[in-house]
Amino acid sequence: MKSLKLFYLLFSCFFSNCVFAQNIPSEKIIGADDLPYYLKPEVIQELGGSNTITQAKLAQYFRDKFSERYFYDWKSNDARFKEYVLLYPNAQGTHTKNALDHLAKFEAVTPWKLPFCYKNGEPLNAYAMRHLARQHKMADIAFYYQFQNKNPEYLHYFKDQLKSLNTALTLNRYETIDDGNGVYEAFRSGYRVLNWLQIHNLFLGEKGYSDDDQLLTIATLLQHASSLYETNTEFVPGNHQTRGMSALAMLSILFSDFKDADLWKDRAMGLLQEHLSKEINKDGFQFERTVHYHISDIDNYFFVHQLAKNSHVKIDSILELKLKSLFETLPKIAYPDKSAPVFSDDTNAPWAEKNDISGALTLGFLLFRDPVMGYFASEQVPAIVYWYLSDTQLKLLRNLKAQVPIVQSVDFPETGYFIMREGWNKDDKVMAISNGLDPYKPDHQQGDMLGIQAMANGKVIFIRYVIP
Repeated sequence: MKSLKLFYLLFSCFFSNCVFAQNIPSEKIIGADDLPYYLKPEVIQELGGSNTITQAKLAQYFRDKFSERYFYDWKSNDARFKEYVLLYPNAQGTHTKNALDHLAKFEAVTPWKLPFCYKNGEPLNAYAMRHLARQHKMADIAFYYQFQNKNPEYLHYFKDQLKSLNTALTLNRYETIDDGNGVYEAFRSGYRVLNWLQIHNLFLGEKGYSDDDQLLTIATLLQHASSLYETNTEFVPGNHQTRGMSALAMLSILFSDFKDADLWKDRAMGLLQEHLSKEINKDGFQFERTVHYHISDIDNYFFVHQLAKNSHVKIDSILELKLKSLFETLPKIAYPDKSAPVFSDDTNAPWAEKNDISGALTLGFLLFRDPVMGYFASEQVPAIVYWYLSDTQLKLLRNLKAQVPIVQSVDFPETGYFIMREGWNKDDKVMAISNGLDPYKPDHQQGDMLGIQAMANGKVIFIRYVIP
């Protein structure tokens, strides 16, 4: 009997592992010729059977799917870029500065494990390593490619740097999560996925971005998904895992053609829902008690919601309600000039006296068509957000529906914020009191246990304390 029980237990464990095990490896990149083996049977059938799937056919298939599933249709890249230049005349300077900074510091084929040096011979520190891993300035290089009349040098730079990470993976020469600077840590990997997806979409249709290049990028993104799935089995508080699970959910939607995508979606959505449940207080404020991190969470969930909507993927009603509550919270804390107070270490603008919430509430208006959110919205979204909206949404901004909020004084008892408001006229007085402590992740408070800010006659009259 004991032997039978032991057999049953072992069989149950084996069966459970088989049911929840993914097929795509996390420790290597799948070759382009092997990608079809990981597709769902119905996709293989749609492509004419496994024996007829060529690289050219597979690359064309994913170009078509990206056209449908990504935030906007890549076929409009050139037209979008022309409009972008007109709408954001300062964008060229910003992208150029960031692109040249990255190009000056890192070789295209760069190491991914410390110690190593910049191109000028100075040693790289851990902080800089993390920024390399995020690849946020690589997106600037993709725009710089456009500003430089599509100079192929910059397209090749992206391809070579991506390949250098894959080589580092193969040789096991990259910063690990245990090192503290992990290249595949949830936040850095998730941030990189977001940037590389944008770059991939910007380069689709370019002559220098071949079928083979496109399939290699896709295979690399699949490996990232596998790694994120493998290293995020349980809830970990904070925005690092949220960013990673946002990326995993995005990959599960954009590459739903692969067998593992359903596992990725369940894992990502399950953990994101757990983050919303545990990290959005009952009063609607994000648990880290800063507007900066509150809006950062909005971005993470917005990306997922937007792609899910494009692909007709059903979003759990609880997740949708929690997401809406994140937007609804911002008008409640707002000043009459449509800005918001600065709480704790709002690191997006360290010396700011108030917070710009128009970008976040513009997204809220586009998602939920709420006229109160429309009151705070802008007809022009921040430059970075432009590339995450569809043409239909951009047209909606030309006809914003706005309604002055009716909320007056309000408290956030769980978070510890108390807003006393005279009204919504431009000279009305508002006082914001911060008096609370997050028990789980108080590091962003920087000692803020009692803070008072106020606005009167359109001016902030109690300047916030300065975080050293």
